[in-house]
Amino acid sequence: MMGAVSLCVDDVVWLPPNQPALRGKNAVAAWLAVLPDHRIRRIQITNVQIHGSSGLAHKLADSTTWLKRADETAMSR
Repeated sequence: MMGAVSLCVDDVVWLPPNQPALRGKNAVAAWLAVLPDHRIRRIQITNVQIHGSSGLAHKLADSTTWLKRADETAMSR
């Protein structure tokens, strides 16, 4: 899961279930570090925008991730 944070911009907004929004990579990484053993069940990516010029491109998108604990069926986001 920590690898997912490396793909985010520094001012990422992460919306954990039933909790306030997390803002910034450090806040997200700290929240993920205390989770029990979770695995990604599904990722849905929407609102994809790709911008580029002079051989450089970047993507903006929204994503929703469904997690599954090793000992449970599934959790949303």
